[in-house]
Amino acid sequence: MPVLVTRVSDGDTVVVREDRRFAQEFRVRLYGIDAPETSQPFGRESTQALQQMVRLQALALDVFAHDRYGRAIGLLYPRGGDQRQSLNVAMVREGWAYTYHRNGRYSHGLNAAQRQAQDARRGVWGQSASAERPWAYRRRMSERDGGLVLRPRALLWGLALLAVLYVLARVAGGG
Repeated sequence: MPVLVTRVSDGDTVVVREDRRFAQEFRVRLYGIDAPETSQPFGRESTQALQQMVRLQALALDVFAHDRYGRAIGLLYPRGGDQRQSLNVAMVREGWAYTYHRNGRYSHGLNAAQRQAQDARRGVWGQSASAERPWAYRRRMSERDGGLVLRPRALLWGLALLAVLYVLARVAGGG
């Protein structure tokens, strides 16, 4: 489907809308890749690289599934091109993301792209071989926080709920 990228959230997630009138925006996790978190080394560079790739480019999206967060999972590629030219593969080939998949249909292109990035020591591959992978980083952060990971929006909703409960308790108590 033809899409317009309206925002790049990080190096492996974008917000898009179909290229038609009144289309809704939705979040897309790029299939088969995992970019450094923004708080990790190369996290900001990864996000900037994806911003440059989507800039001023007519794109198409093939959605394969949805993840537990409700994001579409798919391949993003130049409109009129094919899936082998996907931005997913380009992010890995340029060293801004790692392959992260279960040997699916498009694994070969991703694996070859990662070997190219490793051989050329591009992006994340230019750092120490012991650099922490994004999935290990998220697990470590979750364990550090006692398994509780609060997103800013969830935190705001929680605070708003507490404020409402406080006001209701004051009104009910007459004071």
